[in-house]
Amino acid sequence: GRLQPFRSGAFKLALEFGIPVVPITINGSFDVMPRSTFNVKPGTITLTIHEPINPGSNGHDLHEVMNKTYKTIEADLNQQAQ
Repeated sequence: GRLQPFRSGAFKLALEFGIPVVPITINGSFDVMPRSTFNVKPGTITLTIHEPINPGSNGHDLHEVMNKTYKTIEADLNQQAQ
């Protein structure tokens, strides 16, 4: 499946509390359990925990940290697809 746009809720919490954002890639879950069914098929799911994105001296910029997280996960998915 294609990477969908992120919702901002978790990023807003990180902004509010000044905590790092840890991007996580979950690859293969749609092959194991497609959205259209609850039938689980055998398969492999790869979970990648990326380096944290720490807030700067002025905290997180919401759009910047969302964009950086998206690009990190997108790059990992592209690399795993090769």
